[in-house]
Amino acid sequence: DTAAYYTGRNFGKRKIAPMVSPGKTVEGALGQVFCASVFAVTCGKYFGMEQSLLELLLVGIILSTTAIYSDISESLIKRVFNVKDSGTIIPGHGGFLDRVDSFFFTAPLFYFYLLVT
Repeated sequence: DTAAYYTGRNFGKRKIAPMVSPGKTVEGALGQVFCASVFAVTCGKYFGMEQSLLELLLVGIILSTTAIYSDISESLIKRVFNVKDSGTIIPGHGGFLDRVDSFFFTAPLFYFYLLVT
């Protein structure tokens, strides 16, 4: 999310889903996928995982893309219920769910990946 935010702020021009989440851009999404992929490969090799570089790269791409869909899904739920923020615990950040919404789909997917590998 952080990589998407900064990439989108600096280079974002094309909106992904302007009616659901007006701040998200294609450029931000690409920045997120790139940074997550580099992070997956770097951490995988640093922690001595047995997966190949290609597999680590694919895991980074798939999980970061899934995180984008998860984030947009949470935004859609807020739009359906006409709620701007999902809570007030973290003022100015859209609420607690906005801090963890990327995990809604990625955590189960990554868990399943770990089970089958």
